Amino acid sequence: MPVKPTRNKRKQQNSGLFNALTLFALMFTVFLCGIYTLIFVNPQISINPFPPALPTLTPTLQRTFEPTWTPKPVTPTFTASPMPPTFTLEPSNTPYVLGATIEATTPAQTLLPINTLRPANSTYTASVEYFESTTLKPNSSCGDLIVAGRVLDTQNQHKQGYIIHLGGYIPGKSFNPPIVTLTGSSTDYGPSGFEFIFGVPPVASNHTLWIQLFDQQGAPISEQIFLSTFNECKKNLILVGFKQ
Repeated sequence: MPVKPTRNKRKQQNSGLFNALTLFALMFTVFLCGIYTLIFVNPQISINPFPPALPTLTPTLQRTFEPTWTPKPVTPTFTASPMPPTFTLEPSNTPYVLGATIEATTPAQTLLPINTLRPANSTYTASVEYFESTTLKPNSSCGDLIVAGRVLDTQNQHKQGYIIHLGGYIPGKSFNPPIVTLTGSSTDYGPSGFEFIFGVPPVASNHTLWIQLFDQQGAPISEQIFLSTFNECKKNLILVGFKQ
């Protein structure tokens, strides 16, 4: 018995419909998978019907400290200063007043002792003694302040013609520039004796007066010897003995 063509034709139509539905379902599944993938990668995408809530950021203040300056230690450097050279004074035409009495003058201001050149080698030392002037100079009086002395060599021989400088100040009187005399100019104290009569009564002072010995060429041969004075008759004569 021959097959009816109408029935086969229906089967073919039904098969094509199912294939189309299957293809549509497959494409829809792929589409949904793509949508889910996008939402998974970026939950905030606009097609996500239920986007997650964004976290609330709370700003935190941070304190910034300014840098502090720390000084670096500096290592000091020292430069040795050269030693000053020694000098020999040339003789000058300084007039000497032998055995003269010093006129009293009042200084305009208080002066410190004057520094002279220090000798390279001090060959003379000095001893200082205090006397009542009438003991060694009978014609003197308590109203005189006197500095005197003598100069002896290693053989205790008197040295004449040496130069004596006296400088500094005492209350009411200054010696700037220093006053000068020669050994041997006042023999009351021996053949090499010298003397400075101040012409003022004894006054008290503390090492503001100085005396120094120079040779005949004007070179210093002793240190500056600083003297104190006293306002009493028993010490109005200061005797300085230079000894080689």
